[in-house]
Amino acid sequence: MNTRWSASVYPQWLEVDLGAVYDISKTEVVCLNDRAYQFTLQSKTTSGGSFTQIVNRSANTKGGSAASPITDNFGPVAARYVRITVTGAADYTGTWASIAELRVFGESTPLVLMARKLPEEKTAEAGLQVYPNPVTAGASTIRYTLPEAAQVQISVFNMNGQTQNILNARQDAGEHTLRWPQSPQPAGVYILRMKAGRMEKQVRLVVAR
Repeated sequence: MNTRWSASVYPQWLEVDLGAVYDISKTEVVCLNDRAYQFTLQSKTTSGGSFTQIVNRSANTKGGSAASPITDNFGPVAARYVRITVTGAADYTGTWASIAELRVFGESTPLVLMARKLPEEKTAEAGLQVYPNPVTAGASTIRYTLPEAAQVQISVFNMNGQTQNILNARQDAGEHTLRWPQSPQPAGVYILRMKAGRMEKQVRLVVAR
């Protein structure tokens, strides 16, 4: 909340890369000085794909504050790229679009990795999921599936680069679960990384207190 994105003369847009495809179902927008910006939100799954509109607030008159952001809920939409286009404001006569926070909520889609073994061709699947995400109270469950026994390392990184190593052990093939965090963590964005043999997967975590 101590920073913002700003650009002058409507319309202005900001595009965010979530880093992976997620099934998103909720957005929140916090505006500078609680302004009632009018905007649309679009999403797509690939950088070269076409955007699809998921939120239409082009006639919005509601201010978006930190305590009461402009919130929209919708059916799950697969998305990696999310774009907000600000077209005007209901209660502000200036020309600046100034967004303090664009928040996107959802769940990670399962990771599917393909492996080939000779002489018999087989496929191997490894999955990594976290729920609930964002973490609002208590802890989330980390669920992961190993196609074969492997040395598994699971770590959580915050945006300052600090690391929590929560698992480093050899585990059998099959489904496994962990709980995180074991103790309350500051609100913010975290990266969960799993290494299992040659496979690696990352999931973005949000802690909202």
